[in-house]
Amino acid sequence: MINLNFHLSNPFSNPWVNVYNTGGYLTENKSWELQIMKTHTIVQVSINFTTHSDHAGLTVKLGLFGFSSHFTIHDNRHWDYKNKCWER
Repeated sequence: MINLNFHLSNPFSNPWVNVYNTGGYLTENKSWELQIMKTHTIVQVSINFTTHSDHAGLTVKLGLFGFSSHFTIHDNRHWDYKNKCWER
């Protein structure tokens, strides 16, 4: 797993409104999603990449002055830790 994160938020603000949300399939097991929200974020930069975990994939989060966007490309399946393979 790779996880890089910087997040600065306003503790006196508590809005959370979903502004825009969309997504779709890339392949049978891979999907993408984009979400834009109004939040308490002042500045946010986050990159997360996982493999061999539930919904493994890439997530990028960017936020500035009260708005955040989350983009993800991930696997739809769950990871079976006992058998070390994807569950069907």
